[in-house]
Order: sequence, then C-alpha cells, then structure tokens
Amino acid sequence: MLRLLDSLAIPPTFSLNSGVFDHYPELGALLGSRGDSIMAHGRYNTEYHNGLSFEEERELVGSSLRDIEEATGIRPAGWLGPGISGTANTPDVLAELAVTYHADWVLDDVPAEVEVRRGRLISVPYSFELNDSRLNTGAVTAAGFADMCLRQADVLVDEADGGAAVMAIALHTFISSQPHIQGALQGLLAALRGRGDVLFTTGEQIATWYLEGALTAPGREI
Repeated sequence: MLRLLDSLAIPPTFSLNSGVFDHYPELGALLGSRGDSIMAHGRYNTEYHNGLSFEEERELVGSSLRDIEEATGIRPAGWLGPGISGTANTPDVLAELAVTYHADWVLDDVPAEVEVRRGRLISVPYSFELNDSRLNTGAVTAAGFADMCLRQADVLVDEADGGAAVMAIALHTFISSQPHIQGALQGLLAALRGRGDVLFTTGEQIATWYLEGALTAPGREI
C-alpha cells in the first residue's frame, strides 16, 4: 500500500489506533520517519465511546493522543472515533485537547466548523460509500469500487463549479493491500493523479486551509 501511494506521490492520512503500538512497537519509528499526517482512531476499534462521561472520554482521547505522539513523535491533528462512536461531548473534548478536526460526521462534501465550548474544531468529510470495507463484505468488486470513485470525482468537480469539494477515499491495509485488489486500486489512483482538477492532500491540510479561508479560493481538493 505505502509503495503504491509513494510511487504516485499521494500523501496518506493514517487513521491509527494507539493500541497498535502495544503489539507492533516498531511501527512507531516507521511512521515517525515518514512524517505522515495521523488521525487518531482511539485505543482499539472495539473500544467504543458511547455512554462515556465527559471526564471518561477526555481521558480516553487524551491517552490515545499521547500514546501515538510518544510512539511516533507526531501529534495527531485529527480524530476518527473507533467504530465511528462518540458522544454529545466528543467535539468539546477534542477541541479542549487541541485536536484540529474530526471525521465522525459524514454530512457534506465540504468542511464545516463545529460549535464547541472552547477553541475551534473542523468537521472534515469522511466516507462510508467510498470505503474499501464494501469490498470486504462483497457489496462491490474492486473494479466497481474504482468506478464509483471516478464517478464521484466527476460529479463533485462539476458541482464545485470552480470552488472546492472534498472526496475521501477510505482504505484499510488488510483489504486494499490484497494482491487481487492492487491493479484496480493503482488504476484508480493513477487516473485521479492524472487529472488537472484534483489535488491529493491530507485531512490536516484540509482543516488548516479551511481555518485560513483558503477553500474559498479557486481550486478543488480531494
């Protein structure tokens, strides 16, 4: 997966459970040496946040952020709840811990500012549809998934009409790294890379550009 992304100069945003370092501590040095953007994904994807108090959730989010930073040297700028779980307090917890954006709310094709008690928090679009988990369930073939992404790009560029739209493609290494998927994935990413109206960027960069007002300028993001 990394070899393919690097060959096309595509910067990934890693959605990362902090518990991974309990089992694969060597990954910390690898990710740290690459300097990629990291979106924290809780401790474990089976440790949901539903029903937690503010204090309990703050401790859980804080420990995940700290563990990732200690292992990689990179402070996660974003958050994706484990199992896309969360509470009514999650935005306030994230803003208080200086997280720049979260991707839990799949509500639009453009970023939006989230109302929080203190600080600022941006919602950056994620996708359940353009998500290779659909391959794992047999809902779509690899070729079908690639076609969905290309069609989505066509429509978003047309609707953006010179402005900006965000198209997230969610890839899981245990799915998209399978050899039989590689050809379709490489074709998809190469086709998008070859377009003049698509920019590959990270969730962190999208949130920063939104905060700075850059998304009002001509250009389209993916």
